[in-house]
Amino acid sequence: MGHDQLAAAFAGDRGATHVTAPAGPLIRDATLAAIFSRLHRYSELGSSLLECEEQYLKFVARLFERHMREAPEPPRAGREERAVCFARSFLEENLGDQVRLSEMAALTGLTPFRLLRSFARSVGMPPHAYQRQARVRLAARLIRQGHTLSETTAASGFSDQAHMTRSFRRVIGVTPGGYRAAFV
Repeated sequence: MGHDQLAAAFAGDRGATHVTAPAGPLIRDATLAAIFSRLHRYSELGSSLLECEEQYLKFVARLFERHMREAPEPPRAGREERAVCFARSFLEENLGDQVRLSEMAALTGLTPFRLLRSFARSVGMPPHAYQRQARVRLAARLIRQGHTLSETTAASGFSDQAHMTRSFRRVIGVTPGGYRAAFV
């Protein structure tokens, strides 16, 4: 019996209809451990199925009564897509800032882990790589418009010219100076 089936069975017995989740990563409960040990022992000794099922239900009842909580509401369809669009815009607008994933997640209503996975799945790269590419795209545009490399470095959010050169070479394949020479 899977978690969903257990939750439904237990919730139905209690008249509840909400979804549950573990209250935390660790459970410290000597009584629960003893019930589980007894269940394991019964199943190893070949006790009757009825006896094993009874121990199993005692274990599940204690687990759900003491160590489960109401799960957060699952996100509605389309929420991730909107969050990714918002995150992309946020990164584009804050190229010069040290953006935190937790900050973007809080603004989108997703957990940091969910935002990271959704972003990478949708965009094809994690947010930090997207921000670096956005900085390089802006730098390339400014170089084509005739801005100096020092102006470009500051305007595109790089900490220094060496940082811009490394990122630019990684993304474009040439240094900013070489890129400028091709357009000037």
